Amino acid sequence: MVYLTQMKVRKHIWIKGDIRGTFYRMAIMSQAKLLSITGWVRNVYDGLECIFEGDKDMVHEILDFCRQNHNGAFVKDIVSEEGRYRGEFKVFEIRER
Repeated sequence: MVYLTQMKVRKHIWIKGDIRGTFYRMAIMSQAKLLSITGWVRNVYDGLECIFEGDKDMVHEILDFCRQNHNGAFVKDIVSEEGRYRGEFKVFEIRER
């Protein structure tokens, strides 16, 4: 029997733009949960910071989701760094600074 496993990845991203007051963090958290991605999102001075861990295809899907404008949010830029998958998170959550 052959088992296919997805490659696990980690992305650390910064979303820059006019996104405060648009429930953008909540939208990201809901999407992450749908895609079985773990990690966190939090406000930073010029946007949001996120860590995503999960299957490679699902992490790419949430990155595409983050590039879209939601509920009046205007995304200007996304900076992404790839890291080594650590498996350190059990869930996806909204964090305070």
